Amino acid sequence: MFWQTFDPQALLIKFGPIQIYWYGLFLALAVLSAALVIRFLLKYQNGTLTKNEASDVVFFTIICGFIGARLWHILFYNFSYFWKNPLEIFQVWHGGLAIMGGVLGGLIFLFIYSRKKKKSIFDLVDLLFVALPLAQAIGRVGNYFNQELFGPACNYAWCIFIAPLNRPNELLSVKLFHPTFFYEAILDLLLFVWLFIIYIKKKDYFSGQIFWLYLLGYSIIRFITEFFRLDAGRVGWNLNWVQFFCLLILILALFKLLPRTKLWFIMKRLFSRKLRK
Repeated sequence: MFWQTFDPQALLIKFGPIQIYWYGLFLALAVLSAALVIRFLLKYQNGTLTKNEASDVVFFTIICGFIGARLWHILFYNFSYFWKNPLEIFQVWHGGLAIMGGVLGGLIFLFIYSRKKKKSIFDLVDLLFVALPLAQAIGRVGNYFNQELFGPACNYAWCIFIAPLNRPNELLSVKLFHPTFFYEAILDLLLFVWLFIIYIKKKDYFSGQIFWLYLLGYSIIRFITEFFRLDAGRVGWNLNWVQFFCLLILILALFKLLPRTKLWFIMKRLFSRKLRK
């Protein structure tokens, strides 16, 4: 297969001192795609944002999300390295953006904006979080050219070639590895389609539903894909700290979503009848 012999390079093109990287290109495509989806969804919202307001909110949410994603990666993934190499903090084209930090950074801005403009925070996040998994799916393609976020060695038709420079020392003789970033990209894309349909149809919809469904869906996705990452150190029960965090978010999302489901009302009625008897 082509991807089992091709050695991707991080640099896309160079014009003198100007260098454009594949990672940066896909980040730009991710932002553009998310912005277009949000613009399309404005006609399905409840009047929370005008077109001009939406443009401002998207822009500043992306900026704050980008800062949060970088800080999260620096603080929780390889702090000692960045402490010794502070200039590397600004070299984002080498990779190193954590989606959890990005979500937190974006949420902080949206919270401040909603309080200042007296708008519903959940209406805001519902609109923006529909497009978020699409942006994640596109952005993950950039990991391929950086040769990062790959998984254990494998020998299937979809396994990808990793250059010796990027392989773990104990696996230098192995050529093919699981494309973990691709697994997450496919699942993110499915999550986007699901949330997009729910937002447009708005059947039995409540404010904040997209937000909690996103947290539920992405927590499951991330929990699964973390098993296929070599850079994730295990801390207990063969799980890493990210997976424990995912479980926490998953429980919180279920706590918010289950009382809104028909199954919950059915169980509540059955339980009430038993108590009466």
